[in-house]
Amino acid sequence: MNPNFTSRLVALTLATFVVACGIYALPLVGLTQSKPAGKGNFKVGVSPLRQKKNVRLKMTAEDRQALQAVANDLNKVFILPQDVYLSMDDCGEANAFYDPSTKEIIMCTELIKYFEQAFAKEFEDKEEAAEAVDDSTMFVFFHELGHALIDIYDLPVTGREEDAVDQLSTLIVADGSEEGAASVFNGALSFAITDEGDLDDSAFWDEHSLGRQRFYNIICLLYGQDPKTHKDLVNDEVLPQARAQRCPSEYQRAEKAWGALLSPHLKN
Repeated sequence: MNPNFTSRLVALTLATFVVACGIYALPLVGLTQSKPAGKGNFKVGVSPLRQKKNVRLKMTAEDRQALQAVANDLNKVFILPQDVYLSMDDCGEANAFYDPSTKEIIMCTELIKYFEQAFAKEFEDKEEAAEAVDDSTMFVFFHELGHALIDIYDLPVTGREEDAVDQLSTLIVADGSEEGAASVFNGALSFAITDEGDLDDSAFWDEHSLGRQRFYNIICLLYGQDPKTHKDLVNDEVLPQARAQRCPSEYQRAEKAWGALLSPHLKN
């Protein structure tokens, strides 16, 4: 795991949740909100439920140390009712997933290799390609974190859960900085480039939106966060003007919804 990716991930973990979600942490009128007891933590390694199967992670000491830094900062933000495990492993496919049965977020090494190959074709500059790989991996991590939070807190979701956690990842990564905006763009781009070629029926019955739909939905939220700062997305015809008009309200709704859902579970 790239050290730059790790430090960026740790910084975002702390800063964004407090700022983006903290404004919704005030008690509701006429109701008393009490913080739930936190009995769990984010931990690195294999869940005890999988340890019984003698599972051995193919995770380097560097990766373990990097994920531990992320887990430490997540534990400063969230009140968990039970443990959630973070790991990297060989999965046999380019994927990343949250397993609700074992409470694990698993980042597959094959996914990072896939990003490396895909972005090598998109960028001639090797440094830009490497940054895109880090950005996309980070976006996917927060996407999977969204699945974990929905499960662990039993959060209500209307619509596709995959779209909802894309929103959350965008809200976290788009921290108002140029670096954050670039990270969101590269994360969105990773979905767009997977739509190359003909689409079979699985693209339509799958729980995920089409890659290009995810790209535009994410870019819309980025633009909606600050239309003046991100005006080039429209000027350069990355985002159609007809969609851009609605993006500020889409961003505000997503921010308010996720803030309201997560604020009872954030540490003061």
